[in-house]
Amino acid sequence: MADVTTEALRSVKTALGNFQTDIAGMYARASSNTDSVLSSCQQSVSAAQSDVDASQARVQELENTIAALEQQIKDTSDAIVKIREKDIPNTDAQISNLNSQIYHMKEQLASLRASLSHAQDADAVRSIQSSIAQCESALSACYSRKDNLEYQKTELIKRRNELEAQYNRLRSDLADAEYERDQEKRRLYKLQDKLNRLRAAMGRVQSDCNEYVICSKRVEVQSDRLSSSGATAVSQCLTFIEDYLSVNL
Repeated sequence: MADVTTEALRSVKTALGNFQTDIAGMYARASSNTDSVLSSCQQSVSAAQSDVDASQARVQELENTIAALEQQIKDTSDAIVKIREKDIPNTDAQISNLNSQIYHMKEQLASLRASLSHAQDADAVRSIQSSIAQCESALSACYSRKDNLEYQKTELIKRRNELEAQYNRLRSDLADAEYERDQEKRRLYKLQDKLNRLRAAMGRVQSDCNEYVICSKRVEVQSDRLSSSGATAVSQCLTFIEDYLSVNL
């Protein structure tokens, strides 16, 4: 019976020693574990922040693209309006004026030629021939100016058509950019929401980890004191029992 009691007391002492060993360093392990958890949380937050930053940069880039396209569209539209409402009408007016001059010059030339056919006096003939030459020269100049203006009008129409095609392309590019911008804004909203939720979760985790570390320190201190006093008491009991047994043996 004495052997059983002694062995039981020794088992209690060993158990207390093992408990003391497990408790020792509990605070350090808790701190290390919480640091690892918080580091992982911070990595998630940092990754989410990077995604938000990249999305914000993309939205700004698209906003700049949209602003540039809108300016190009305005400039192109203004150029089209100028050609359609000013340049072509002015050219048409000049051509019309030249047509009128050509018509009157032809009439004048016909009249001069008729006069020449009836002229008898040599001086009169020379005078009429000089007038005819001047009229023909002026008429030729009018035709040349008219040809030049008609070429200019053709180029203006060509340029207007090019600008209208460019305008349509710009409008299409603008619609695409606005669509992508709107899509990216929706993505950014979700990324910001995710970041906010991660930050809130990390705040809760950090608070819980701090409480865990504080509690582990308290448990370690209190358990160390209790296990030390318990182990001492068991050791004293073992000494008394062993002394008692040795005397009786």
